[in-house]
Amino acid sequence: MNKKQKKVLTRIIIAAVLMIAFSFLTVEDYTAFVLFLIPYLVIGYDILIKAGKGIKNHQVFDENFLMAGSNRRRDCPW
Repeated sequence: MNKKQKKVLTRIIIAAVLMIAFSFLTVEDYTAFVLFLIPYLVIGYDILIKAGKGIKNHQVFDENFLMAGSNRRRDCPW
């Protein structure tokens, strides 16, 4: 494994641990949304940054923007 792969694997593990830990908590809707947003940002911040750059460059429907939207909808716990 090279350095980039190790970094991505570390992010995946951290996000998975956070998702599992947060799923055991009993919290209200908005608090749960914020808690589940943390692992989403840990694992997907590079895609979100690329999506933001695409929007800034007037390329709204590029692949990064579409991936960011579809992943958030899939990971939503409710």
